[in-house]
Amino acid sequence: MAVVNERYGEALLELAENDETVKEYLDESKLLLSLFDENPELPALFVNPKIGLEEKEQIVKNCFEGRISGNMVGLIIMLLRNGRADKLRGVLEFIISGAKEKLGIAIVYVESAAPLTENIKKALEAKIIATTHYKSLEMHYTTDKSLIGGMKVRLGDRILDNTIDTKLKLLRTELRDNNRKDR
Repeated sequence: MAVVNERYGEALLELAENDETVKEYLDESKLLLSLFDENPELPALFVNPKIGLEEKEQIVKNCFEGRISGNMVGLIIMLLRNGRADKLRGVLEFIISGAKEKLGIAIVYVESAAPLTENIKKALEAKIIATTHYKSLEMHYTTDKSLIGGMKVRLGDRILDNTIDTKLKLLRTELRDNNRKDR
């Protein structure tokens, strides 16, 4: 449930006093996710019904107090107490995306038919910075030969699709619609 991720994630981000604190929460969330990926038994402990709440809280304190901020430890404990430990990964992912947004970091996905040259990448990145409010970009490039040519750029919920594949589909639809009108 995304609403749960938003509520808890926003609550932590609202505690941020400045960009340094937001960056700290971003780094801690990334650290926790990588820790959980490397040690899947740890988040499994948090949702194990055979382990009592007090024991789970003690595990969190032993593992994390003094290593991450008190607010982040408190968030994990609050999730445990509210029976939402299964939402921890989603909450951390929300914190990461929310913190990046607050810091002016855009996450951009670019799909192209062929690998882009460094010059094209730099020009694209400069254009995105110039036309948005973002300070920096986190770029993700992939290739998909089925696009035939051009590229598709996704920034949040906005998509710029300038692929030949899409242009052909639009042309096909337009021709079909014109044929129907002529009848």
